[in-house]
Amino acid sequence: METKKTQELDYDLVAWCIVERPDAAPAWVRCGTARLNRDGSVNVRLDALPLSGGLHIRRREPMPPARPIGQD
Repeated sequence: METKKTQELDYDLVAWCIVERPDAAPAWVRCGTARLNRDGSVNVRLDALPLSGGLHIRRREPMPPARPIGQD
């Protein structure tokens, strides 16, 4: 059962896998979420495993509002 303190520590980090591509810019693939604990440790929950073996952890950025297709 989650307590209020646990809920306050919501997953506020995102785990990214950076896929290097030979003829294009690297692709950033969201592969999970992470949470910073009170003691400074990090819990990571992965939805996919990075083939490169590396993860890039960043703060979650708010998503810009979606625009309907065809409107610029």
